[in-house]
Amino acid sequence: MKRIIIDDVWKRFSIGTKRQQRALEKVLSLLSGREPRKNFWALKSISFSAKAGEIIGLIGENGSGKSTLLRIIAGIYEKDRGKIMVNGSIAPLINLQAALDLRLNVMDNIYLCCSIFGLKSKEIKERIKEIISFAGLQEFVNTKLYQLSSGMLVRLAFSIAIHSIVHKKPEILLLDEVMEVGDEHYQNKCMKKIKELTKSGATVIIVSHDAKIIKENCKRIIWLDKGQIIKDGGKEILYEYIKSNKK
Repeated sequence: MKRIIIDDVWKRFSIGTKRQQRALEKVLSLLSGREPRKNFWALKSISFSAKAGEIIGLIGENGSGKSTLLRIIAGIYEKDRGKIMVNGSIAPLINLQAALDLRLNVMDNIYLCCSIFGLKSKEIKERIKEIISFAGLQEFVNTKLYQLSSGMLVRLAFSIAIHSIVHKKPEILLLDEVMEVGDEHYQNKCMKKIKELTKSGATVIIVSHDAKIIKENCKRIIWLDKGQIIKDGGKEILYEYIKSNKK
């Protein structure tokens, strides 16, 4: 069963730019306080499909379109051209730390963020010990978040998210650099939770700059560059990508 079908998808952003201008254009720009705009195509003719149970790794340099593609699949961004068909519920783990409140402590943030994910008070109480233990923050329950390291914040955000959605068993899971901070033991714990979902037929797409995470967990890899798919295949794609960066 195909969970995701993407056919010739394009995404455009309008950005400000300083270019050569005529004298009148310069005056008008200064008076209006605006710079001229130009179109930037973040994605160009993207086409692929993803089957149930697949774990796909998206690789590419910063600005290649990986995160934009995830956001379009999740419905956060609107595409400009093309078609997208999604079969199943989506759980996007994207920019997880945005919901955290640095003024509150760990416990309060768990209740806050879990409620955003749609959990009721009883459900949060049932999961709270596991969330804290998974994040390794047993000694920091009453610590305010601004006092924690960036690594602790990442672990807390991921633990809240994964424990909030795993019981809902989404058919599509989108991960945008959520395991970049943490040791090998922590990363293995994350993937174990994620693979629990794939066993029930969920499709997982991972964006990561960590070659080890991609190599060990993704049988299929899609390489993006400047908004286009360069190659789509097995682990040999990762080796080609790494080799190209060494030139």
